[in-house]
Amino acid sequence: MIRLYVTDVRPLQDACLFHQASLLASSVRREKLAHLPKKQQILFLGAELLLHRALYDLGYTDIQLNYTYGRYGKPSLRDYPNVHFSISHSGDYAIVSVSDTEIGCDIEKIRDTDLSAARRYFCPEEYADILRIPDKETEVFFRYWTLKESFTKILGRGLVQTMNSFQIDLTSGDVRIIQEITPETYFFHEPDIIPGYHCAVCTAQAGSMDLYMIDLTDTVKGL
Repeated sequence: MIRLYVTDVRPLQDACLFHQASLLASSVRREKLAHLPKKQQILFLGAELLLHRALYDLGYTDIQLNYTYGRYGKPSLRDYPNVHFSISHSGDYAIVSVSDTEIGCDIEKIRDTDLSAARRYFCPEEYADILRIPDKETEVFFRYWTLKESFTKILGRGLVQTMNSFQIDLTSGDVRIIQEITPETYFFHEPDIIPGYHCAVCTAQAGSMDLYMIDLTDTVKGL
């Protein structure tokens, strides 16, 4: 099972809907929301609603989002040990990937960026590939970024796992990972879901991925 849930969080700009949605969030999340700027509150809450919806779709009705955290901060759900998940958000969108094995995901809004970050944090081969196609550098940068971020998330090692400790190779047309970090084999999905964004999902199992585009207004009213 590999699922990706995607939503536009902008409906949560409505104060009434935001309040209704916050009542569905975990107490830990509500406490964290209080200390965030409004934009981040909306993104974080949208992502938690997606996780809530994913669990509901999997057949869980009395949902309690009690988080536990690994050594480096990777979250898991204490009451649903067989459900693995990953969360990401950028711009106006949030995503949640779920699976019955380890999973990681990342979404990034494609925007003007200082490509020197790729020289500092990526492998030399990746940086060279980013510069290879004129006028496409930014798009290629964010493709690498989301692929690499999804891999670090599946490992769950946080900032301990640096971006240049492994290489993503795109030269063959497929995504290939070169690393000596773990003997496990991982697989990538790159769904083209939102214009102006790039998304990547890293999974511990081969197979197709089901995509769910979620309307938060309907979700809040239905849960």
